[in-house]
Amino acid sequence: IIDARTLRRIGARNIFDALRLVPGIVVANVIGSRSFAAHHTITDPFGARMQVFVDGHSLYTALTSNQSMVGLRDLAVEDVERIEVLRGSNSAAYGANAYLGVINIVTRHSSDTQGTQLSARLGSDNIQDLFVQRGWGDMG
Repeated sequence: IIDARTLRRIGARNIFDALRLVPGIVVANVIGSRSFAAHHTITDPFGARMQVFVDGHSLYTALTSNQSMVGLRDLAVEDVERIEVLRGSNSAAYGANAYLGVINIVTRHSSDTQGTQLSARLGSDNIQDLFVQRGWGDMG
């Protein structure tokens, strides 16, 4: 499990930076700054052999027989509570696409945010990130 504290500590800018911590997961940059991740035994990005979830919802797309990386690229790392990684075949519990393992990205609940949060990062290679979030906590 990679928790939010670890994500902040390593300075992860996106989900792909976090997945670099997982042994057996290869993260590569292709087509400019676009990243993709794959299990070290396969060449397609989280193909039909590894199941990826965000809050329990599968990113698998039957149209392309692949995991949709678009959802991972757009997910702010500041919104992630934890990343759970299950190794080995989990097909019985998570379906046929979980042959090599399962990655479940759990996001923070909206009620966990109270007030305004602002974070900014500047770095080499023209890295500039700004994240602003406003929450009212539990309104229920």
